[in-house]
Amino acid sequence: MIPAHQLVEYIASTSNGVNELKVYWLTLSGDRDEYAERIRKEERNFNIVPWVVRSQGLFGDPNSIMNDITQILEEARGDIEKLNKSNRSLREVHIILINRKNLEIAVTSSPITLPYWFPVGGGQTVTAQIKDLTWSLTVPISDEAVEIGDLQRLLYDLDSLMVERIAINFKDNRSSVQALLDHIKAEESKPAATIENFRSNLQEIENPAKYRPSGKNPTITSSLWRLANSKTSDQQIRIAKALNRALSIDEVRENIHIPLVAALSRPANRITDQRDLWALALLQSIRFSCQFVTAAAHADEYPSYPITLLKSFSVDLRSNLNSAIEILEASYNQGS
Repeated sequence: MIPAHQLVEYIASTSNGVNELKVYWLTLSGDRDEYAERIRKEERNFNIVPWVVRSQGLFGDPNSIMNDITQILEEARGDIEKLNKSNRSLREVHIILINRKNLEIAVTSSPITLPYWFPVGGGQTVTAQIKDLTWSLTVPISDEAVEIGDLQRLLYDLDSLMVERIAINFKDNRSSVQALLDHIKAEESKPAATIENFRSNLQEIENPAKYRPSGKNPTITSSLWRLANSKTSDQQIRIAKALNRALSIDEVRENIHIPLVAALSRPANRITDQRDLWALALLQSIRFSCQFVTAAAHADEYPSYPITLLKSFSVDLRSNLNSAIEILEASYNQGS
């Protein structure tokens, strides 16, 4: 769900005072009346009227848009007329149509004659355009709705578990860890010192929700991030196999979650071992999570993106990281 204050701020920021009427569409599966009330509390004289669409059969035919909008205006007349009383400099009215269904009509604009009572341009013919906020509302990468802090915390927790798991396995079976350290090519010449350096750098992090993997103070995640960025999809298979051996996971479920970014960068050669496939998905999740965190830290250098896209991307990555943490915790407890 798009936070009400963000929706109001977005409309206010795109308002130009030129169009007498602007109509927005918002698909919502939750409590529509409650959400409409949230918008009213955030409205702050931006001339916004949220309206829950209850009438059946509206906005299904592009040829009847004019009639449908006219019907909505009549239904919402009481709320619209209140705007004129609270804002004497009223120049345009924003109507948010809150629906359960998606907007599926191809044509989203039409000429409409405003009712005589309309507070701006009453009786005039204007072009009413419906903008679907469900998919078009954009926010910076660092927006709070994306929950970058939670992504950072998961990276920190994952890093902590991986370094301890690798430390245990290095004592029990040095060769199982050595291949991964060879890929990483750490500055420390001794593997034990490399692992301890990873642990020490991680312990210097005071707030896990502010954790940013960095090459200056390398950790397991930052090293895997650097590796994944410099290798092709097929080369990453070898890294994933080394990661699998270093973590020594006994078993993973058959239907593991593979993030979309991992599916899109799938190597040409099929991976048959489920643990190697899991390790590759984890490698990609770490890679793009670190990229995401870094981009959010420099959000002013990037454009804004649809909030639904950013939230879905964040949830997808966090789902995989969280699953990996659960698997590592179970494996760690068994090995300790």
